[in-house]
Amino acid sequence: IQLRYHGSKNAIGRFVNSTQCFGISSGILISTGMVYVVGSPNRSGNTGSSLGTHGDSDLSRIARGPTLDASSIIIDFIPHSDSISFDYFFGSEEYPEFVNKGVNDVFAFLIRKKGTKTWMNIAVLPNGIPVTVDHINQQRNPEYFIPNTQLSPHYSRNRRVDKSSVDLAQFFMFDGFTTLLKAGTKVERGSQYEMKIALADVGDDLYDSGVFLAANSFEAVNYEPDIDK
Repeated sequence: IQLRYHGSKNAIGRFVNSTQCFGISSGILISTGMVYVVGSPNRSGNTGSSLGTHGDSDLSRIARGPTLDASSIIIDFIPHSDSISFDYFFGSEEYPEFVNKGVNDVFAFLIRKKGTKTWMNIAVLPNGIPVTVDHINQQRNPEYFIPNTQLSPHYSRNRRVDKSSVDLAQFFMFDGFTTLLKAGTKVERGSQYEMKIALADVGDDLYDSGVFLAANSFEAVNYEPDIDK
């Protein structure tokens, strides 16, 4: 496996999850803003940072418009089984103000066989719907959505009542998250593949989003999507 990163050095980092949410303890975070901000208490509904970096042509085609502040991890690998998968969750400061406003930050997990031009996006729900702010929120596919309300001044008292939600607001800045999701696809054993994990701002260079990749979850296993959900 070979990894390459494109983007600002301030937009990628390791994270440690000390809450009971998401079911993972650590991993890699890539963001459309400064990653260190993501671990701040959620005290505002419009936190963001501009990196002043370029967009991504593949993401611009998906968004059907220009992108900004793109970050991407590219993985070259040869699978030794007939499928691959990994675990992740997505968060964004665009919740809830920009749901269904047509300015979603764009992200994708793109995969293709070496030598081919067509990417396949595997950042989708089990029913094939792409993972976006518009597609996962309190109204649409809410079973995959975790809201993050702003931290109350009554932190200690509220934590005794709802520890999980209060800890989320204490340790994560984004206003909403997906649950832990699994991306996966069938592949041809022994062939060379390229995977691109990428996200970018759309419409403006503020209101950050981020993708959290679970540590040690990239596996060449027998992946079977759950199509019943």
